[in-house]
Amino acid sequence: PDPASYAIVINAYSRIGDEKMAQYVFDKMNAPNIYAYNSLLSAYAKNGLIDECMSIISDLEAKKSIVAPNVISYTTVINSLNKRGQIDQAQD
Repeated sequence: PDPASYAIVINAYSRIGDEKMAQYVFDKMNAPNIYAYNSLLSAYAKNGLIDECMSIISDLEAKKSIVAPNVISYTTVINSLNKRGQIDQAQD
């Protein structure tokens, strides 16, 4: 399957709250693109898994030459932090 197909499946698992299956599908990808990363971020954010979100952002920032985080990546994490009252961490 192409990266867009993977991202669609990851997003579907995200919407039903199954971040474990979203991660499983993500892990099957050879070269995840930003859409797949953002779908996985959304899955974790929707389930309140902030540490996992922060880990993905850190990984993306380390891989900027391959896949860089975008506005959607940061907005997903910031909104999740804000919803959980972790505004100070969102400012970092």
